[in-house]
Amino acid sequence: MVSRVAMDNAPFLSLVASAKRHSVAVTVASGREVRLHIQSVGADWISGFPADGRDTAVVIRVAAVMSVCGLPVTGAAEHESLGNAKLFRPPLSVLLSNLLHGSPVLSVHFRNHSVKGWLVAQGSDFAVLGRRGEQDLVIPLEAIEWLEVL
Repeated sequence: MVSRVAMDNAPFLSLVASAKRHSVAVTVASGREVRLHIQSVGADWISGFPADGRDTAVVIRVAAVMSVCGLPVTGAAEHESLGNAKLFRPPLSVLLSNLLHGSPVLSVHFRNHSVKGWLVAQGSDFAVLGRRGEQDLVIPLEAIEWLEVL
């Protein structure tokens, strides 16, 4: 099943997917610029590795993307086909579910602040971070601009 988000953003996601391994600068809603090498594209997310070489992975929610600089736009019209939507990886909730088994440390970035913790649980529209000495933090996925898997 192809999500509504993937169908609505299929031409954009297709263009981003064509830039695999390219270095791009993604500006998110908070105005922060995230520089990364594109690795993968999901139904509602873009992932890659920081362009500065840090040993982390970055996942950005498509809904938080304001612009992308560095995408190869030659032949961009071919990305208008919605048939490509089936090629995208599952939504962010499935990606987090797959990560859950390793209990990774995440740095989750919102519009005005960030939090860090271990991914301890996940639902279809939320993630739960465990934080040393504090209560678990339940985060609606829609509140996340981007996250790092540390």
